[in-house]
Amino acid sequence: MNIRNLNGRQLLLICVAAVCTVGTSSAFAGTIDSSDNFYPLYQWVNANLSGGLGTSICLGMTALGAFGGMVKNSPIPLLSGIGAAIGLHYAPQVITSLMTSGAVF
Repeated sequence: MNIRNLNGRQLLLICVAAVCTVGTSSAFAGTIDSSDNFYPLYQWVNANLSGGLGTSICLGMTALGAFGGMVKNSPIPLLSGIGAAIGLHYAPQVITSLMTSGAVF
């Protein structure tokens, strides 16, 4: 790619991407404590998804999928509702494992 062949919009996009890449600070997984910037968000998501709200949303997803499956006469909406409910149910454990030990690459 020759820089002289780029138009203004492409060059601006490249400059913004470079500034966003170089100008950000590093983020590493470690322990979860109150000094972390994401700690209030982590507490809120964990409390809501682990409690009655998360269970209600999971049941609603499954019921909506079952209703959609009956309307379309297909099991796919029910299965996607169950899959989304399972994903939502395990989200707090996944978030906790990512915040404490990090992703292994």
